Amino acid sequence: MYQLAHSGLVSEFPPLRSSNAGLNNLPLQRTRLVGQGTELASITRLFDAGNRVITLTGAGGCGKTRLALHVAADLSPDWGGVWWIDLATCADASLLPNAAAATLAIKEVPGERLPDTVARDVRHDSVKATSVFDHT
Repeated sequence: MYQLAHSGLVSEFPPLRSSNAGLNNLPLQRTRLVGQGTELASITRLFDAGNRVITLTGAGGCGKTRLALHVAADLSPDWGGVWWIDLATCADASLLPNAAAATLAIKEVPGERLPDTVARDVRHDSVKATSVFDHT
């Protein structure tokens, strides 16, 4: 990042906006979230209270994914990172561990079932402990 300075140009700018303050692979949100302040606060309070799994439900297109992404981006710096695991390509529930392992870079362990490996690694790795799963 560079800034051109010249006596005839503006030299003061607001801080850059970025969702990369913590480790994440979250899709870039091109517009702001509008009208979800109450929901954002409620979900954040649930996480702050120690809840590890929060499920958002509602009709298709009502904004569940968008809300989850916004909360994840907000929490990422404080939690050491969050990871987006897109389940839309999982036609079968048995593929979930594969999707999680691929996204979280978890390697298969010979003689161990992949779901057990993923569960163990997520439980013991604080950077990978916050994941957003979405099945659109």
